[in-house]
Amino acid sequence: MRKLILALTLSILLTPLALASFSDVSQTHKNRIAIEYLQEEEIISGYPDGTYRPENTINRAEMMKMLVEGLGITPDSDKYRNCFPDVGTEWYARYVCYAKEQNWVGGYPDGTFKPANNVLDVEAFKMILNARGVELDASFVPLLFATVSPNEWYRPYLVTAEKLNLTDYFKPGANYKRGQVAEVIFRTIVIDKMDVSSYSLQAQNEMLNRQTEKPEVSYEAASYIDYTAAKREAYEGTRPFAIFFYATSSSTCYLIENELLKNLDGYPDGVMILKADYDTETELRNEFKVTSQNWFVIFNGEGEVTFSNSLFNANDVIDEIIPTL
Repeated sequence: MRKLILALTLSILLTPLALASFSDVSQTHKNRIAIEYLQEEEIISGYPDGTYRPENTINRAEMMKMLVEGLGITPDSDKYRNCFPDVGTEWYARYVCYAKEQNWVGGYPDGTFKPANNVLDVEAFKMILNARGVELDASFVPLLFATVSPNEWYRPYLVTAEKLNLTDYFKPGANYKRGQVAEVIFRTIVIDKMDVSSYSLQAQNEMLNRQTEKPEVSYEAASYIDYTAAKREAYEGTRPFAIFFYATSSSTCYLIENELLKNLDGYPDGVMILKADYDTETELRNEFKVTSQNWFVIFNGEGEVTFSNSLFNANDVIDEIIPTL
């Protein structure tokens, strides 16, 4: 019964949108929510075989269609055509020519647009920020892009993207992928709709009308399950939970886990502990500045971290979690 309840809980929390996913966008894909939201809003569409191909690169013509339709605009194909020597009356001409009229994009030195060329990440940010009407802030002091020279034309776009929390670190000059483009566009939509200064998970959850009170089904019993990024994303800001940084080489971790499992049925309803692999979850460790094994990060129902440190027995773990319930 416990397993059935937990499965139902996970299914509910990991399905914030009522639209069927693309067949190649898994529940754990890092851009899943963005892709599904844009699909539901008819901003993006997939391929005839039902895939989205989030890891594929995106070309300049596809990018223009996504940006223009993302604003709810369908340009008149009779008006918007023949705006570049290599853009005539093709399916993408209306989007390219509209974007040119709005000064979102320009051509190459030879006057062409080159619609089939892949979009570089720095080009993508320029296009997206221009299309969404985002004011650049070159004065913001960046951390992710601090090493980008002030002389680079794209630095103001990267700096502004960091200020708005639109992206994670990348090396400028790489081809941008379809999933990444969807994520950045989605984050700008969250900022606009929620009227916030930068993207956050809390703003995203509120926009998606995520359940912000404790879901009744998830409090049927205490649970101890393996960590995934998707589970954290689903729970954060919706219910209390803890992340346990477990190392197989640690006898303390072994003892804590044994005690947790032995006494799980006796713990209060709503206790949720996610077991993360200390040795492989390096990015997660860095995020919370985890410096030792048997470290616990505990979140309350609003997504705030109430505790982040080492614990040495199961009783102390439960004592730290209970006030968040």
